[in-house]
Amino acid sequence: MLDVENFDFSIKTKQSPVAIILLIWKYFINIIRQFWPALIALFIGRRSGSISDLVLLAIIVVAVSSLFFAIAFYLRFSFKIIHDELLIEKGVFKKTKLNIPIERIQTLNFEQGIIHQVFNVVKIDVDTAGSAKNEFTFNALEKDKAEALRNLVLERKSILSNEDPNSLLDEVVEKETYPVQKVFSLNLKELFIIGLTQNHLRTLVLLFFFCLWGFGELQDAGLNVDFINKENAELILNSGILIIFGLTIFLLMFIIIGTAIRTILKFYDYKMFRVASGFKIQSGLFNRRENAVLDYKIQQINWVNNPLKRLFKIHQLQLKQASSIEVSSKKSIKIPGISIDKINEVLNFVLGQQADYNEFVQHKIEKAYLVRMIMYYSIFPWIAISIGLWYFTEEAYFYFILFMIPYMIISSIVSFKKWTFGFNNRILYTHNGVFENKNNIIQLHKIQNIKIKQSPYQWKRNLASLRIYTAAGSIEIPYLKYEHAIKINDFLLYKVELNSEKWY
Repeated sequence: MLDVENFDFSIKTKQSPVAIILLIWKYFINIIRQFWPALIALFIGRRSGSISDLVLLAIIVVAVSSLFFAIAFYLRFSFKIIHDELLIEKGVFKKTKLNIPIERIQTLNFEQGIIHQVFNVVKIDVDTAGSAKNEFTFNALEKDKAEALRNLVLERKSILSNEDPNSLLDEVVEKETYPVQKVFSLNLKELFIIGLTQNHLRTLVLLFFFCLWGFGELQDAGLNVDFINKENAELILNSGILIIFGLTIFLLMFIIIGTAIRTILKFYDYKMFRVASGFKIQSGLFNRRENAVLDYKIQQINWVNNPLKRLFKIHQLQLKQASSIEVSSKKSIKIPGISIDKINEVLNFVLGQQADYNEFVQHKIEKAYLVRMIMYYSIFPWIAISIGLWYFTEEAYFYFILFMIPYMIISSIVSFKKWTFGFNNRILYTHNGVFENKNNIIQLHKIQNIKIKQSPYQWKRNLASLRIYTAAGSIEIPYLKYEHAIKINDFLLYKVELNSEKWY
């Protein structure tokens, strides 16, 4: 471990000059994201003396201004640690001071993009308890200085919180005095399989709406898109179903392979380690990340698989940490592909003897849930949409809409059959899904609030739903007998009050 005495953080300290490059790159990417339709229009169909020249000039001015802004931001940024507080000064036109108490800092996660790796610097995400607005990022610190800062913060935090310093230090760094156990890793073949088993239908839908949005943006930017008209569209359709089918297959293959490549780049050299009372995860090729989580910070554990993942007997596992914003990606540790045996190993680390969820008595929800889903989500809305299409278009399109009815009915039946839950004196387990199998575990002492909900439909049938809240989001158990919901609510709250274990 690096000696923190090599650096004096009680005086104002600046980031590495590499931060200027990173800030310029950040602003450049933001400009491209905001103006890419206009840029395409400029380079494809720009005419001299047109309004496009003014747009191009404005973009150049913004780009040059961003360069000076990045330099000014670097020069006016500094930090130091005094009286157990991380003091940060920043701002270009307006000076801002942040005072972050060390005891509120939860983790300092390292990240290295390509530029970071070339210059041996790291990006640090400072994750604090409470409001998400106090989270802060150091764009670039020399690696040895970053490690010294992290070690100093964690050592001071352990003293202030009267905790074992080993438990905090092992959260993010390996110590020679404590054995580090590798839980599992992912090779290129496994990552490629994981990429092939992602939810490609969702990607296809997003791509479709992205193309529609991009088409509108290009039109607004002045690009001539008159060649995309009704006549040409009909010509393509009349050219034969084989061409359409071939284009569809090509697009799907492009999406599948692209997703696989993106998965490999994001999770390259994925490794998960067990360190003291937590986990450390390293992954990434061009953007190398190092994240850590302690057992007591984990609020929910869930694992999901879809039909493709079931073929390869893998799941996606998430360890959700406490957050002021529900399901924050920064607070969730994701393992993209893991076997059920390894999941049980992780559960044994975190839960110990509590992890035997398969031995629970599994409770079902009431059949009124199925009736409600079929009538109000599977039949009535699709019939109404079909009638509306037939009335306004006088075409036979509504026949295609009616095909959704058997699909939604089957989905509702599958969802009802899969919904089960169970609990003991320590944990609550739920299982649900339609095409996916979703499993979730919550330790009872980490429950923050429970609400008993009744819609008019439920009230008339003496039913209720339970909404269970944690610091990492909530889950709902739908359609229980009202008296059963009351008993479960009382039992869970009793266990919360009885337990004094640390939850965050």
